[in-house]
Amino acid sequence: MKLSKVFSLLTLFTSLVMYNNYALAEAVVIVHPGNASVSLSKSEVKKLFLVKKDTFADGTKATPIDHPPSGAFRDAFYKSVTNKNKAKMKAYWSKMIFSGKALPPEVKDNDAAVKSWIASNPSGIGYIDSSQVDDTVKVVFTVQ
Repeated sequence: MKLSKVFSLLTLFTSLVMYNNYALAEAVVIVHPGNASVSLSKSEVKKLFLVKKDTFADGTKATPIDHPPSGAFRDAFYKSVTNKNKAKMKAYWSKMIFSGKALPPEVKDNDAAVKSWIASNPSGIGYIDSSQVDDTVKVVFTVQ
């Protein structure tokens, strides 16, 4: 077997293993600990992250924070919450931006950055791996 083919197969295998690890990670939706929300439904989470709604149930502003678009964790989150794959999400945001209806959520580099931003912003809502949760944020939804 040619070295280039072996390298390609190894790269594919590594990508699949990494994606599978993220897909198996338990994602949780978090808010600032001072947020009045105790829990959110899947429908509420979907509306907030698709920016179809911009407030929590009590009327306070909601500011969603996202992971980088190239990440498998983000893809798994959106597939589970919105039932849209990466291509459908890209098409959705293109349509929203072009029509002037909404801009996609601000992106942070990783779980630590998302958690830190949420902890210091009462309007924030984001998602992280459940293993990263501590008392600086509050879990309002577990992605399944």
